[in-house]
Order: sequence, then C-alpha cells, then structure tokens
Amino acid sequence: MGCCFGRPEGGVYHQDSTEDPSSSSRRIAPNSNRTSQSQPNDPHPENLAARNNRPLKPIQPETRVIIQDPNRDPNGPVVPISWTRARLEQERREWWETRTEGQSSIWDVYRTCVYALQNGDVDNAQAILDAAGCTCPSGELWRRIFGPDGVEYTVSNARWVVLEPAALLEDEEVGVHRQDVHRGKIIPIGPVSRKSSSVDGEQLSPHFPASISVKCRLSDTAKDVTVDLPGDAVVADLIRRLRDNLGYRDQNLSVAFMGKRYVSESLICDFYTEDNVLVIMVQPRLDRP
Repeated sequence: MGCCFGRPEGGVYHQDSTEDPSSSSRRIAPNSNRTSQSQPNDPHPENLAARNNRPLKPIQPETRVIIQDPNRDPNGPVVPISWTRARLEQERREWWETRTEGQSSIWDVYRTCVYALQNGDVDNAQAILDAAGCTCPSGELWRRIFGPDGVEYTVSNARWVVLEPAALLEDEEVGVHRQDVHRGKIIPIGPVSRKSSSVDGEQLSPHFPASISVKCRLSDTAKDVTVDLPGDAVVADLIRRLRDNLGYRDQNLSVAFMGKRYVSESLICDFYTEDNVLVIMVQPRLDRP
C-alpha cells in the first residue's frame, strides 16, 4: 500500500503519504492477493489470515504515529501535521462514522475494542473481539482485524485512530475559546460547573439543554442502550441510572469517550452530543470475591 512503518513496539509509525488525514472516505479490502498466492486451492483465501489469531497487544506509552501533510512533496522531508486534542477526537469520530464497506456491526466492534485498548483494558478488548467472532492475526488493533466471514477491516492508513500522533497540541496551547451566545462573552473551554461562572467579575449562569439522550455502548456485550437524562447530568448520574436499570450492581462502571475516561463530576453535555456514542467500561469490582 506504499506505507512505511517504524518499529511495531515503542516506535514511531509513518502515515501513508497518499492518505488524506481529513478525508471521510476510506475503504476496507480483503487481503486476497497475498493469501491466494500462498494457498491457490483455498476457495476462501482471505480466511487463512483470519484463522491466524493472536492475543491483543497493549499500546506502548511511547508509541506514536506521524501524520504527514498530504500536500507535501513526496520526495521531500516528512512534514507531520500538528492537531489539537479536540481536532484529533473529531477526526477519529468522523473516521469511524464514515465507514461504508463491510458490516457496520463489525466496525462498531472494532471501535469499541479500540476504546478499551486506549484505556489500557486489553482483557476487555479481547473479550469483545472474541464475543463477536472476530480475529486479529497480528495482535495489533492499529493494523487490522477480520470479521467472522474472513473479511478484513483495517485502520492501516489511519493509525492515528488508535495511536497517539507524534505531533499533538493540547487545546490550551492554541487558546481555544467558545462564545457565550447570550452575552457575547468569550470564555475558555473547560468543565462547566453547576454553579454560575464568572467572566470579568460578572456572574454568568450556565446554559444547559432541558434534557439529553445519551447513547451508551456496553463493553461487556457491545450492545447499545439509550439513557434519557436532565441536561445538567454528570457522569455519576449516568452510571447510577445504568446500575438501577440494567442491574450492574457487582461491576465497576466508567465512561470513556474518544479514548479518554471521564470522572464522576464531569458534565455530560460538556463533551457529548447526541450523534455520538459513549463507551461504558464494565469491569468486576475489586472489593468483591
């Protein structure tokens, strides 16, 4: 595919120079050419790679991927793109939501496994992959998986979906702000308190939606549930509702979104919009036998 990759563990990956990192059109392709050469008599050659399964590997903290400028001179030096954290999360979300080939349910499984891996929960990612009947021959989710039918689903041309970019700016570094449309004020993006905020000494009341419908994906079953909450609900409110309605009383529940885990006091409307999906990490409680 014209890719040049670095060391598989703890190295820096170079993004395919032919890929547009902001593009929403990418495809999957069963790796039939390679497998058909090795086993010409196999009626389903793509299944050979799928059967060679390995346990999933964790993401090494020092592993980074270089995203190259698609407009650079192909014969020139590597020109990495510097994204903010917010831009990275947006690009990741759009990438996952614009898969058009293969089964959407397998892409959802892949996405949920990646979220678990990004949160350091390799066992949960493996359990989700196994439950869906999928395989990962390399053990590296930042390469590809195979569905139960042997079709390949790959992120090889967009490894930043799984791995951290080598050049990443935090939002604070670029002075990201938002507009308070009611008062014409510019206030920094950050956690919104349930209490009033202050700008230039003036007290401002936070503006919440009347209600919010939160779509949640349970890591233990990969099933989706929708929870209706007040507009000013925090993560703890969501977890409490899930415990009450789904019976998760002997498990620890936590909320992950775009590779980040949110604490109990985090306002849901601060980081979630109703076209997204929150991953609910379900884990055994350590205080129980």
